Amino acid sequence: VELKELANPCADRFSSFISRTHGSADIDISHIRDSLASFIRTLGKDVARKRAQLCFEPGDTPESAEQAKAQATPEEARDLCDVGACPTQWQL
Repeated sequence: VELKELANPCADRFSSFISRTHGSADIDISHIRDSLASFIRTLGKDVARKRAQLCFEPGDTPESAEQAKAQATPEEARDLCDVGACPTQWQL
């Protein structure tokens, strides 16, 4: 759920950064923004699937996300890292 919510803001921030760092160059990066937002939304589905495979709350609905947060443990985070399903907002 959180990754879905972060997809557009992260893509917007990335696009803004690219525009600022290219000075006065006239570049169209709308396709990059859309591709990045799509990637982040897909990543959210992948994380939910991997969480379910590990018998964790998937976090793919608002209710499930709240339950996942309430049940979170350091061991869960370690297990998720082991299967590559643990992106952070900082990484995005």
